[in-house]
Amino acid sequence: MKNVNLKELLVIDIETVPLCANFDSMDKDWRALWSDKALKANPDVNVMEQYRLRSGVMAEFAKIVCISVGKWDEKQNQLQINSFFGKNEALILKQFIDETTCLFSIKKNLKFAGHNIREFDLPFICRRLLVNGFIIPEFLDFQHKKPWEINLVDTFQWWRFGDYKNYTSLKLL
Repeated sequence: MKNVNLKELLVIDIETVPLCANFDSMDKDWRALWSDKALKANPDVNVMEQYRLRSGVMAEFAKIVCISVGKWDEKQNQLQINSFFGKNEALILKQFIDETTCLFSIKKNLKFAGHNIREFDLPFICRRLLVNGFIIPEFLDFQHKKPWEINLVDTFQWWRFGDYKNYTSLKLL
């Protein structure tokens, strides 16, 4: 952590919601897809209850309603936060991509930062970009990169110290 320069961090966080209000409001094909996914993970689960509890964090069954981006404002010497939010996910994603494309073109050493962004926020954003017909920008395309080539700082990963047995929330940390 001692080598992290706050001026090179782009802090992100997303908020997501289920695409449908409840299991019954999905069409029968989507209910079958949800049931298949839920039952593969746990054959004893109640698929309707599982939808209520988990659908908002699965990119296939959820959407982004807010992306917040924080960057260090050198002139004001403070963190500047910009949030893209609303019901139109495609617009939120476009605004996010436009903003980050501009920032990454100005600062080549910029790194994404956040809590659990490597396993949740960034993959979720990329999946929803594809669903909405966007091309994934180079600075988000981590598919074929080695771990040391990935431009991000994840507090969740740091706290794990290589341990894969549990999850620690940002609030607890």
